[in-house]
Parts: sequence; structure tokens; C-alpha cells
Amino acid sequence: MPGIFTDAYSGKIFTPGDYNLNHLSIQVQRGGGIDIRTDYENTLIDEGIPDFLKPYITIREGDEDLMVFNRHGVFLRTKHPDNGMRTYMNQKRTLSDFGNLTPPFIDAFVREGGIDLTQAVLYGHMPSSAVITSINNRLVKRFGFRAEQLLPFDLPSMRTGNGTSATAYQHEHYVINTQHPDPQRPQIGFAQGIGFSLVGIHTSLKTA
Repeated sequence: MPGIFTDAYSGKIFTPGDYNLNHLSIQVQRGGGIDIRTDYENTLIDEGIPDFLKPYITIREGDEDLMVFNRHGVFLRTKHPDNGMRTYMNQKRTLSDFGNLTPPFIDAFVREGGIDLTQAVLYGHMPSSAVITSINNRLVKRFGFRAEQLLPFDLPSMRTGNGTSATAYQHEHYVINTQHPDPQRPQIGFAQGIGFSLVGIHTSLKTA
């Protein structure tokens, strides 16, 4: 996964057949307050959402042009920054969109998946302390989440910053290496991304 704001590239190697996919949700809508000039936009040919993804992905009506699906991967169409820079973030818009749109997504994901966050290994993308605090405050006030159900903010302990949603992979690695969780515990991952896109995934290790 490439870094956008830093050189924090990351990758994950695993065998999908070793895991149960218990619940997956992807929500895409215009917003996020982040504009990026990409190098691939003129070469994209949309081949439609793959059948295996259709049950899990929701794209808000009118925003279907944001995502491009083809045999090479999933790509995001982005708006060029108006100031000529390669990347630009409107901090107020980003904080507002991430803080307002993420909590209802997480609440719905937990309820629809019958998930107990207190029993899961929780990892996720951490855009900033302000964003995570905003999300958690709304989870408590609007949806009645308890302290032990809230999103962590571990970037300072990890000695890294927000490069992209790649911090979700980095955080998963950090949690495994510092908490040494039981491999049989379910894993819950959340990520908020440019676009604006939201992802929630609930997996568990298959037993022999």
C-alpha cells in the first residue's frame, strides 16, 4: 500500500484460505477534503465491480465515478488540488467528514455483524489524534459506545505518522507484537480513506 503524505509504504502477506471472512463492508461517497494529482487517471478503464465484491460494497448514488474496478485492481478517481500542488488537505473538511461519517458506519458494521468489540483484536487506520478523538466522541454520545469499544490511537507509540490507510497494516503489526493476542480471537479492522471511503472487516482464523 503506497504512502501519500509520507514514505510510509507497507504490505501484508497472508493466505486468505486460512481465514473466515465473517463480515465485510465498504462504503464510498464523495468527500474527505483531500485532493490528489495521480499518475494513473488517464489510463483507467472501468470493467465494473467484481461479482465477489458486489454484496459488500455500497457507493452513494451519483458518486459511482469515484471508483474504477478492473483486472489490475481498484482505483480511486481524485480531484486535482486547485493550488497546483500534488496533494492538498482541507483540514476542517477532512476532520468534519471523517468525524461525522465514520461513527454511523462503525455502529452499523458492529450491529449488522453481531460483533463484540471487547472480544476482538482491534486495529485500524489512524489519520490523526483529532480525527480519532472526534470519531470516538460521537460513538459515545450518539451510539452509546463504552470506553473499551473505542478506536485506539497508537501512532506516537508506534513512532510513525499518517502516510495513508497503510497505517492500518502497520497498526495490526504493532498490536500483534505488543499485545500478543490469542490467534483464535476474531480480528476487526477499520479504515477511513480518501474519496471518501470507509472499510470494516471482521475475520477469524480457521481451526484445523
